[in-house]
Amino acid sequence: MTRRFGRLSRVSSPAPLPERGGSRNPESSPRRPFDFHAIAEVFAAQGFHEASMNEIARRAKVAKPTIYRYFASKEELCDATVDAVCEDLLQHLFAAYDRAEGLPLRELIEVAIAAYLDYARERPAALRLLLDSGIPRSSAAAQRVDETFAAITARVGELFRTELADRGIASTVGADVLATVTVASAQQVGRELTERPEWDPDAVLDLVTELWSNALANLSRRSLSRVDRAAARRG
Repeated sequence: MTRRFGRLSRVSSPAPLPERGGSRNPESSPRRPFDFHAIAEVFAAQGFHEASMNEIARRAKVAKPTIYRYFASKEELCDATVDAVCEDLLQHLFAAYDRAEGLPLRELIEVAIAAYLDYARERPAALRLLLDSGIPRSSAAAQRVDETFAAITARVGELFRTELADRGIASTVGADVLATVTVASAQQVGRELTERPEWDPDAVLDLVTELWSNALANLSRRSLSRVDRAAARRG
């Protein structure tokens, strides 16, 4: 069994990626499940442009003609794979965020960041697919990735707004800025964690948690108010 973060009792492992068929001829053909985890690994390792349908078929253990029966092109298959990964990521993170609500500041931050790092560690190919696989920017997949991280950032912003309100600080835009920086930081740390075996996950989690909990605990009302006032003027 793969060792997971030692203190992640509140965070469950990601569920298996959703299995579903494609959109080609959905009424005339039965919906055949595809192993999107295996397909994600190919796109992540080779990049969208270099990934071959032969390798995808081999890794997914399905005949190439069967893939084309359900997906008209490699781009359509990529769209479906990204959609499955994004759904999986959102379910995993939002479940952790729901459990983090109402926790003391340090525990809230630990659970929120740990959920992302845990996903990066257990689903490295899935995360690389979303961040580093060269998905065409004009594709539906790229739009889905943008929407997914926007939803994650918005949810983290809600957690920050609630935490700040508990301290008597009302901030909307300031909380959104904090959420944007936090999610971007988690993305980069998660990416590095999958590529640096010398990084101990528990030690990394401790360091990042300490950094963010200290930073948030010492935020001044003045700085937050300034961001909100400036946004109001610019709006």
